[in-house]
Amino acid sequence: MPAMMTDSALEAPHLLTILHQHAIVHGDATCHLLPDRVITYRRFWARIERASARLQGEWGIAQNDTVAYVGQGHPDALVLYFALLRIGARLLPLERPGLPQEDAILLHRPALVLYDDVRPDIDLPSSPLHGLLALWCTHDPYPLIDDVLSPSLWLVVDDQWRAFCLEELCTVMADSPRTARVGSALFTQQVLCELILPSLYLARPLQFERTTFTLR
Repeated sequence: MPAMMTDSALEAPHLLTILHQHAIVHGDATCHLLPDRVITYRRFWARIERASARLQGEWGIAQNDTVAYVGQGHPDALVLYFALLRIGARLLPLERPGLPQEDAILLHRPALVLYDDVRPDIDLPSSPLHGLLALWCTHDPYPLIDDVLSPSLWLVVDDQWRAFCLEELCTVMADSPRTARVGSALFTQQVLCELILPSLYLARPLQFERTTFTLR
């Protein structure tokens, strides 16, 4: 069992604030790679801001709405999660093979579905995930919620959906990442708490199987 963050660490600013600070203090540090570019911590935060603006200003996602992600571990889905958190909306990740998508859709009734490659056969507004960040957005998100205590992420625990807030996940995250490599699913409690969140907290680089690049 990995060591958990200490009480003194938990008194530090919440992760959204820390990511913003990383963009200023560790802006040139590598967050992860995409096939055509290096995503530094400065660029990672800029992508979160752009996604927040597009979700709210162009796609009409409001506080307490749910957005579904149908895919397998694309790093931009992590940007989607933090962007939804900033505007007070929730993410429903449908990454796990065999997870009944139609049942989850009927249960949570998302306002929008974003997908990696092939459009799912779902009768709901949908867009490819790359459309979230493809172009600059002229809107500014308003108001920003940034509520890390509000349930913002649906995860499957013991075959049941449960909504987690960011603060709850950060409270039990490891004090250092067990590895730098992220597999085909981002949104499990283990992957988030043992790998992704501690890496972001410490401004460490992440490697995503989806991009097939190796950090040097």
